[in-house]
Amino acid sequence: VLQNLYSSATSLRSYKKSTNTSIESEHHQGGANHHNQLAPAKKQDNHHTPVQDSNPTTKGETVKKFISTILPGEREEIISSPFPPSLHLINNVACNPQEKISANLVNECEPSSMIHYLLCSDEHKNFLATAPEQIQKPAVTEEGNNQHLELQFGSDSAKFYCCSYFSREFAALREDIFPDGEQKFLASISTCRRWEALGGKSGLYFFKTRDERFILKQMSRFEFQSFTEFAPNYFKYIKQCLENDTKTLLGKIVGVYKVGYKSEATKTGLKMDLLIMENLFFNKDIQKSYDLKGSVSNRLTTEGKNVAATAQVLLDENLLQGACESPLYVNASDKDLLMEAINRDTAFLSMQYMMDYSLLAGVCRNTGELVVGIIDYIRTFTWDKKLEMMIKSVRSNGVFGGAVKTPTVQNPELYRKRFVDAMTNYFPLVPD
Repeated sequence: VLQNLYSSATSLRSYKKSTNTSIESEHHQGGANHHNQLAPAKKQDNHHTPVQDSNPTTKGETVKKFISTILPGEREEIISSPFPPSLHLINNVACNPQEKISANLVNECEPSSMIHYLLCSDEHKNFLATAPEQIQKPAVTEEGNNQHLELQFGSDSAKFYCCSYFSREFAALREDIFPDGEQKFLASISTCRRWEALGGKSGLYFFKTRDERFILKQMSRFEFQSFTEFAPNYFKYIKQCLENDTKTLLGKIVGVYKVGYKSEATKTGLKMDLLIMENLFFNKDIQKSYDLKGSVSNRLTTEGKNVAATAQVLLDENLLQGACESPLYVNASDKDLLMEAINRDTAFLSMQYMMDYSLLAGVCRNTGELVVGIIDYIRTFTWDKKLEMMIKSVRSNGVFGGAVKTPTVQNPELYRKRFVDAMTNYFPLVPD
């Protein structure tokens, strides 16, 4: 249907041109015949003989003449797009017009649709099928390697750009962790919506796929740089956990992309780095959720009366205050598995100089099940974090008054120790 819609304007213009050519030819021939018959016509008038047309107009020519009076002769009619200005039918890829138009629409307001178009493209399929050593040129020249795939595509009124980082590695990871296959992943990310993550202080954009299976998070410049260095070890660690059937709490990152567009129709543009991660609370009826870092410094949020409990994320001090009335008890076997995974995952992150991660914990409404996972773990201990640690250390040691508190930001090994100790206390054993 989309293919026919796109080509209908071309068909209409071709038909008009053929009609106009035929009409012009008829007029030309008709004028010549009229000139040649002018003198004989006078002679026939002298003998009072009726004038007969030697070139009678056929029925088909009459129809053409009638149509020519209705349709403009030279102006080309352009069929307006049936889609809103922000929705685009892609008709060129890498500046090459496409004979076969893809049915995958791209929405300016939904970054996942740009990623979806790239992953469904023939260019991506060919990229995965080609061994890295067979590629003559790096896919991303600024990175200087051929692990990434970039693609430019556009419509009549907008240009889009998408770069898939570590395309082969992420494709292999998704194949290992998604039992339903790649097609369901593509169906999920084909559309998304803006998501306001309550409790977040970064000011970055969040999106959630409309089936709520995945979350798209905008990456800061430091996070993006950290991940490019961290990625090889991340893939290796997750693969080892899967092969050895070892429990891990790391929230799975299943793709990292750079997207951008510039639209003439809406006069807007965008450029951002995004990661796609699994939604830990997918298909869960969460009653209350916590973002835990193992620190009580500025880790208290006011529980809004007009905010749904499922929408607000509470912090460490909220958990400690509520522990007096309703502690998060776990049984001994679950506690052992939980702490074993936390120790193993945090040791891996510490070796990669990662810090400032959190344990996202949610309590299911009816079952009382505790859902946990480690998130925000791609922040290395860079110079800005070192400076932040120094400033917060001065503020927290009581020099300017107030209670002495341990700063939230610490070097990776100290952060890991504080994190593990806090999680041990946050989830007490069920009393005998």
